[in-house]
Amino acid sequence: VDTNAVIPAETVRSIYEVPLRFEKRKLGEIIAHKLSLGDLKFDLTEWKKGFKTVTTAKEIIQIGLAGKYNELDDAYLSVIEAVKSAGYFHNRKAEIVWIDTEKIETKDEEEWQKLQGVAGVVVPGGFGNRGIEGKIRVAEYCRNHNKPYLGLCLGSQIMAIEFARNVLGIGQATSEEFDCTEEDAKTFVNGKQFHVIHFMENQRTIRRKGGTMRLGSYPCVIKPGSLAQKIYQSEKTEERHRHRYEFNNAFRDRFEEHGFSISGTSPDGELVEIVEIKAHPFMIASQFHPEFLSRPFKPHPLFRDFIGACV
Repeated sequence: VDTNAVIPAETVRSIYEVPLRFEKRKLGEIIAHKLSLGDLKFDLTEWKKGFKTVTTAKEIIQIGLAGKYNELDDAYLSVIEAVKSAGYFHNRKAEIVWIDTEKIETKDEEEWQKLQGVAGVVVPGGFGNRGIEGKIRVAEYCRNHNKPYLGLCLGSQIMAIEFARNVLGIGQATSEEFDCTEEDAKTFVNGKQFHVIHFMENQRTIRRKGGTMRLGSYPCVIKPGSLAQKIYQSEKTEERHRHRYEFNNAFRDRFEEHGFSISGTSPDGELVEIVEIKAHPFMIASQFHPEFLSRPFKPHPLFRDFIGACV
């Protein structure tokens, strides 16, 4: 190892300071030289501006994360960092308040007090039916109390199920994911009439799961005049997906007639990508995962405006 390539890895106040310390030691130039990339220069001006916010932001804003893997922070790491990045954008320190949706189901008073006390709630993705009823109750509380709500993947489906039950009066409304018996899975039975979220039709004959989900980047067309269009400042975007279940289009008209707006779809209009509630100040959800495209000091628009609504 060249002598000039031996640099310290110092203890710092924040992980966001690490690139600045490494650049101070000219690590970028050392690597560029080693890889024969020429005499490269690196401009960290924007990063420095962002890091300054990390050090100067004093006001704390509490954001609820309504999940079921709360004992394992890494399960939601991308979401947590996206929330923090959006907090810095608004000169706030976002503090995550874990809301255990299994405890919400049992009407745990302490857990409900947490929900009531946060500035806004994120309902992230996940699989299986554990804690689902608690997530639905969280969505209901946010809708009834005008609390900012951002749903991600499963969080979008939860928002639809809650609306179907408590606004449309479909008492049994649920997702086929949570209402599929072993026998159903073997025979690929069609979804029931109250499955507002159902299995993707073109996958009913696929026995092996895993990589058969809708994975990767897909285009999304955004409805003009919607909250989503205001957030994105565009009528199209591309976002990353990781899921198998979709909004059931048989219910689309009924939902929209009652103020549940489908504001983002696939280019052919068949797949629902973004939903929002017109009468709510900020209740929006995406079938995709915007946290995957959020960056330090450059938050994804959905997270940015969610924290803005919370502020």
